[in-house]
Amino acid sequence: MIATLEFELPKDQEDFEVANKALNFYLTLDDLNEWLREKVKYDVLLYDPDTVQAVRDKLYEIMEERDASLDIIS
Repeated sequence: MIATLEFELPKDQEDFEVANKALNFYLTLDDLNEWLREKVKYDVLLYDPDTVQAVRDKLYEIMEERDASLDIIS
């Protein structure tokens, strides 16, 4: 089976970017899930601003490593 995606560029640029980076987004979320699991299992994870910021910082760090960005969708 062969699946082909076609985009009319530049009109469909956002859709193209999402499809092109889909694996990066998946791997980003998978890495974040693993990091959070480790925090819950081995650390005390409290819902305070510092903890929330640490989660956000880690998300952006992983996204940068995977060349993923939430900015591709306006």
